[in-house]
Amino acid sequence: MSDLINYERNLPHRLPPGEVVFLTFRLAGSLPRTAVEQLQAEIELAQQRFESEPAQLYAAQRHYFGRFDAQLNKGEYGPTFLRQADIAALVAESLRYFDGAGYDLRCYCLMPTTCMWWCGYWKKPRRW
Repeated sequence: MSDLINYERNLPHRLPPGEVVFLTFRLAGSLPRTAVEQLQAEIELAQQRFESEPAQLYAAQRHYFGRFDAQLNKGEYGPTFLRQADIAALVAESLRYFDGAGYDLRCYCLMPTTCMWWCGYWKKPRRW
């Protein structure tokens, strides 16, 4: 596991070369700021509460992401640019750009406010 690519933003991320990973992004403004702040406060509280209990913390993180995704899936707030065929096509083309060069794109799903994709990362990109 020494080949893992590690970085941290809000949560630690580990990209194991050769393994399939799930990635997601959302459009800025796709959730009300109050909803984001509430969800972030809940996960921060859970992180403090379950700091020494990894299984409980993992369950809290899964719950957090589930609630976050449920809010996004409603598509009731913010921009829905990915509904526009030309913009969705541009994003899809961008996802496919490094397919076979930096990762193996397995599949992706574009929704009005979010994008989810699955790909396999390589230890060293073939071309960049």
